[in-house]
Amino acid sequence: MIFIAVKFTARPECADSWLEHTADFTRATRAEEGNLFFDWSRSVEDPNQYVLLEGFRDGDAGAAHVGSDHFKAGLETMSGLIASV
Repeated sequence: MIFIAVKFTARPECADSWLEHTADFTRATRAEEGNLFFDWSRSVEDPNQYVLLEGFRDGDAGAAHVGSDHFKAGLETMSGLIASV
């Protein structure tokens, strides 16, 4: 299994709508054959901060995810929302 944890700090004006903006990316990733989980959590200490926990069956599944069109589209969408990573 491949496990990935990423912390994102959203721009304050985007924090409340983060999950709406990333919904297509989340849905498409969860539908991938090798995806085990893809879960967002919002910090209770910093409302602008989100943590993404991802699990993939193996390296091939992880590579398929990173090579997917929805991954590229998700990065493009998030690039306008992120204050820092």
